Amino acid sequence: MKSDLVNREIPVLTPAYDTDPYDLVIEPDDEFRRLQIRTAFEATTDGAVRFRTWSARTRSSGHEREGHDGRVDLFAVYAPACDEVSLASARGPARRR
Repeated sequence: MKSDLVNREIPVLTPAYDTDPYDLVIEPDDEFRRLQIRTAFEATTDGAVRFRTWSARTRSSGHEREGHDGRVDLFAVYAPACDEVSLASARGPARRR
């Protein structure tokens, strides 16, 4: 994913720690965007991909799901079935780009 962005000449920054809710920060058009990387688990025949917009962690009390509301700007979604990467806004319905 990172190499794909760099090949497109998009500046990429990586967080210093793994506790941040985003995986990468990109700077297209001189504006920073926080990116959460996801893998699609299903591709439909009409080209749409499905992916989870939350993360799961294991706690002593069981599993905990956590959303990314307001903490990421974009989801970068890799669809292995068609070997494509799509960007989806974290603020609205996912759209293929």
